[in-house]
Amino acid sequence: MSEQPSRPIIPQAEGTGWSTYADDEISLMDLWAVLVRRRAWLLGVAVIVILLSAAYALLRTPVYGHRALVEIASQEDSTTPIEKPAAVAARLNDIYIPEATSAWREAHPDAPEPGVEASVAGDAGLVRLSGEGPKALTGAYSDVMTGAVDRLSEDHAPVTERLRDRLRQQRSRAERRLATARDSVNEIVERRKTLDDRAGSLTREIDTLQQALGDLEAVRPREIADSPDAVGAVQRLLDNEVAFKRQRLDDLRSELNTDLPRRRNELNDRLDTARNEVEAREEEVALLADRLDAITGTRLAAPPRRSERPQGPSAAMIVALGAVLGVMLGLFVAFGAEFLSRANAHMRET
Repeated sequence: MSEQPSRPIIPQAEGTGWSTYADDEISLMDLWAVLVRRRAWLLGVAVIVILLSAAYALLRTPVYGHRALVEIASQEDSTTPIEKPAAVAARLNDIYIPEATSAWREAHPDAPEPGVEASVAGDAGLVRLSGEGPKALTGAYSDVMTGAVDRLSEDHAPVTERLRDRLRQQRSRAERRLATARDSVNEIVERRKTLDDRAGSLTREIDTLQQALGDLEAVRPREIADSPDAVGAVQRLLDNEVAFKRQRLDDLRSELNTDLPRRRNELNDRLDTARNEVEAREEEVALLADRLDAITGTRLAAPPRRSERPQGPSAAMIVALGAVLGVMLGLFVAFGAEFLSRANAHMRET
């Protein structure tokens, strides 16, 4: 190795045993030389850290994520929850989860305790239950989550039952209005049928009167001719009968052609209105039935499930991070050993 040019040394300061260089230049060759001399420290520390990382990656207990979603019972509009998700999450964390965990601990005194936490799941009005633990505690997490939600559902049950009762009353009133509207339709249909029967009766009566008038017109000249002494009396009787029947015929025709169509049009208008009312009431009853069915109470929207893969970094990632950390720590130890060696040598010289 070629000799390095000597650096100018400034005389040591009074009262110190140290000499200072004229500059702080660091030679890469000097650093390399230090690493070569202290390679045992560098490699040893790096290998030890890598082995420890590998041992941890192989011997650690895999931790899995456990998740569940809680759906909060809704108001009558089927969209607004009866209690804000943030408040439900707080009650779960403060009351229901500790109670469920305590009950599970009493049943399994020797098993480790599962840690479950509640949080708001986005803007969907849901609450998320989550926890991380070994695969062996999958049943424990499921029991604690289910127990906490059951306690919450029991507290929400009176509220949801009042909502159901209110909707049942509204549906009952709507069904009564629907029955009234249907009765009105049936009544109008019957009245229209009566008008149709009346029209048929009038038609038959008009035909009978027309036939009678024709007979009178045909008989009147012959009767008068056969009874010359009663011409005046018969003439008056026939004229009166003919006039009566013609008046009756005009009245019947007026009723058939004017009055009955007007009344039928009125009934048709009322029938259309009544049928529209029936459709509206049917839609109202169906809507209330759907809203009643939509109230399911507070429940588990997604049952407790364990993640398919363990949480956290993989074994390969842990070993890789250990290798990087080992090299960095090895460098620190190597330069630290070199510094201590030089410091001790300098102290011996002085």
